[in-house]
Amino acid sequence: MVNSTQEQTQKVMDQVSDYYLTQEADSVASVFSVSGFSFAGNGQNMGMAFVGLKDWSDRQLPGMDVKSIVNRSMNYFHSIKNAMVFSFAPPAVIELGTASGFDFYLQDRSGQGHDKLIAARNQLLKLAAENPNLVGVRPNGQEDAPMYQINIDQAKIRALGIDINSVNKVLGTAWGSSYVNDFIDRGRVKKVFVQGDAQYRMKPGDLDSWYVRNNQGEMVPFSAFATR
Repeated sequence: MVNSTQEQTQKVMDQVSDYYLTQEADSVASVFSVSGFSFAGNGQNMGMAFVGLKDWSDRQLPGMDVKSIVNRSMNYFHSIKNAMVFSFAPPAVIELGTASGFDFYLQDRSGQGHDKLIAARNQLLKLAAENPNLVGVRPNGQEDAPMYQINIDQAKIRALGIDINSVNKVLGTAWGSSYVNDFIDRGRVKKVFVQGDAQYRMKPGDLDSWYVRNNQGEMVPFSAFATR
């Protein structure tokens, strides 16, 4: 999912899980999904799911084999327009691969630029999808994401009695989350992360709603020393 928030990614992950648990309920025993991580990289627009099938003895009918389930799920995932979702079966023996295939690298040898390279990649993927000799063709790596640049006026933060480390800590915690502690839940150790509520970090202008404490104990808004 290009430039998607964690909340948007989670909705797609829920849709994927719901498909397996309802449409493939006769064959699927469980689904474990993770947002923020995939084989292509990490990010809030990434996610992956692990599907556990029922025992072979419960999947004797035609169409309940792994290959059929993968093919049906891929057909369904093509209907999801706001994300690219792929389904594949892991190898029977870990690290020995799943099937024959190849990696293809597209290079900008003439210096056309990033935009032209991405356009050529998308055109290539479209042609590959139309070729009956190819299946499961997908790009590797993460899509481009917008960057948000914040300019901190060093002279102003010194005049306001603010430490730059405090500025970085507020930004990192509010917008990216920070680990703070552990707690015990039913005999298992779980980590505690804190992060600003989504409604206060959705738009660039939300930065002005955040404050940093100075050396006098006063709360100073980002708008007093930062521009974007």
